[in-house]
Amino acid sequence: MAAAIRTLSVPAMRRWSGAGPADWELYHAMIAERLRPGMTVVDVGCGDGAVKPFPWEQHRRVRLIGLDPDPAAETNPLLDDFRLLDPERPWPVETGGADRVLARYVLEHVARPEAFLAEARRALAPGGELLLLTPNRRHPAMLASAALQLRLKRRILRRARGTAEDDVFETHYRMNTLGGLARQLRQAGFRVERLEARELEPCGYLEGTAAGYAAACLWYAAVTATGLERFIGAHILARAVRQN
Repeated sequence: MAAAIRTLSVPAMRRWSGAGPADWELYHAMIAERLRPGMTVVDVGCGDGAVKPFPWEQHRRVRLIGLDPDPAAETNPLLDDFRLLDPERPWPVETGGADRVLARYVLEHVARPEAFLAEARRALAPGGELLLLTPNRRHPAMLASAALQLRLKRRILRRARGTAEDDVFETHYRMNTLGGLARQLRQAGFRVERLEARELEPCGYLEGTAAGYAAACLWYAAVTATGLERFIGAHILARAVRQN
């Protein structure tokens, strides 16, 4: 059995586990459902557009504003406008000027949830929507991640994924449980329309070894078969509407 595991590639093990759409695919589908021509979208933590970007070329009549604390994100070719984000200051966007605010794997890095959600609400027009994808702190991998020192976490991800150490940012996990996020959204003046935890694929943190990823595939199969993903699934997807 061990020898067989060692010979399996990560894609083969993913197919063996029965994994469905990836986290970013489900998030992209949610975004596409909520876009309309003429909208202005603010992408918080937009990055340089190199990692699984949303197909904005299919939505050319949507204006995309990117915010990021990293000046290198200005090279993102998908953006209509880039604005440098200072986490200690208000977002550089017009009040009520956005129809949608996106945040993909950003919430776990937010140190001040109230300030973040207040800025998201300020940026949105009444009825505008906040679309989120973030890790679930209840998942074992996130519990381990939260316990790791930043330097050790950077080293692990660099070895497992080839991730540059400077690309691993400090995490706080202050908006990363279903109950906590729902409460924070309501307190900030949002109406929660969608909030779910999903185990969409085997945990990518263990891709560094075949045996580790095989264990992740077994965990994935067990969690999805028993329905536990509704509580401890690795990925949280949320859609919230700004109330007047």
